[in-house]
Amino acid sequence: MALPPPLSMGTNGPRTLAGLVQYAVSVNISATALVPVAYAIDGDQVIDRVSFIPDADLAANGTNYWTIQLKNAGTAGTGDTAMMAAVDTRASSLDGLSELDAEDFTLTASSVNNGEVAFFDCEKSASPNNLSGLFVITLKRAVTY
Repeated sequence: MALPPPLSMGTNGPRTLAGLVQYAVSVNISATALVPVAYAIDGDQVIDRVSFIPDADLAANGTNYWTIQLKNAGTAGTGDTAMMAAVDTRASSLDGLSELDAEDFTLTASSVNNGEVAFFDCEKSASPNNLSGLFVITLKRAVTY
């Protein structure tokens, strides 16, 4: 039995391997902060999903709360384009956070183009407890070989 001929770019063309890449960014924030989570280098990226997994309970409170929004800073780092609607830990939005209970966020934009930076804008209102846990980001990636 003969072996099949080896693959070559000339006869078979390039192949694309698509998949998801998931990673986490750990935070323990006590004041308003910008948290960079994605940088598109050597090509565009598509964010498939973003979540937050708190490592401690954060009670809903109408005065002391966090507002969270994923944004795109563009290539110069000065942009402020929303990639999801802002959510907060008040009862009218997320209704607090429960330890190890992932909160999935709904994206309104998903592209991070070559040279752009995506970040979470975490704004503190009054005196909530620290925002502590993991931002989990899932990217769609395609590699051509």
